[in-house]
Amino acid sequence: MEARSWEKGEVYTTVITQTQVHLCVSMAISCKCVLKQTDCCNAFCHGVLPEDEVVIVKLPSSYPVSKQGTYWKLDKTLDGFRQPPLHWFNQILSSLKAIGLQSCPNAPCLFHGTIIVGKPPIYVGLYIDDF
Repeated sequence: MEARSWEKGEVYTTVITQTQVHLCVSMAISCKCVLKQTDCCNAFCHGVLPEDEVVIVKLPSSYPVSKQGTYWKLDKTLDGFRQPPLHWFNQILSSLKAIGLQSCPNAPCLFHGTIIVGKPPIYVGLYIDDF
């Protein structure tokens, strides 16, 4: 197995820009649409690690459930590591595409599409505030 550490330049996150937010708000107001906002708590802990990326952690000696010197192989990402923003983005990207939304070519964190026939399109912007 190859050991690999992530370089600082490999940290990944994409967010909606302030200009894109202003555009979405302006479009919503001009079309008399409803604006909604939500927060995904612990978003980076929801990313799934790909099979080719193995992360093994040593448990603290004070952890009561496992014996001292125990290691765990992670299936999901942990906040504080370098790659969770990328894994979370890939997961939310596949979920949004599964319901029929597509990302804008020049704004990868702005999604749009019509998910209910006959209803107006929806727009979803992703912003990470704890990165």
